[in-house]
Amino acid sequence: MEYTDILIDLRRIIRAINLESKRIQKKYGLSIPQLLTLKFLKQSDKGMATQKDIKAHLNLNASTVTGIIKRLESKGYVARLPRIEDKRSSLIALTKTGQDSFDKIPPLMQEKLETSLEKLDDIEINQIKSSINTLVNLMDAGKIDASPLLTTGEIISNSKE
Repeated sequence: MEYTDILIDLRRIIRAINLESKRIQKKYGLSIPQLLTLKFLKQSDKGMATQKDIKAHLNLNASTVTGIIKRLESKGYVARLPRIEDKRSSLIALTKTGQDSFDKIPPLMQEKLETSLEKLDDIEINQIKSSINTLVNLMDAGKIDASPLLTTGEIISNSKE
């Protein structure tokens, strides 16, 4: 039996994720995690959230989220606001500049995938889960920590911070 097609399809998926990440970075100056942070803030109550909330939503470590927020803050896309009830932490707020930049970006591959998956029935979803789980086990990748983002680059480079 020929397995090359499986490897080629996996490579296509990885390449598509890499290409989208590079395209968004080049055209809009944002990484996928930065973009997803802006999206989370836009959907949050009053466009604000704590860093802890962002960390939990993106399923990333604290140092990675700190780096994402610092870069967004330096671009003027978010601002840190002091919390009156707890001086030890601050709220991360989406700015008008951040809102305007976010609104210019088309739907991501991840969002398109989520929309497509929502249209599948439970049997098809379970088949996909099972097949992907088999691949993860065959590749001995089950112990690798991963977030529910389709991205490359920033998460890897920031994990050393």
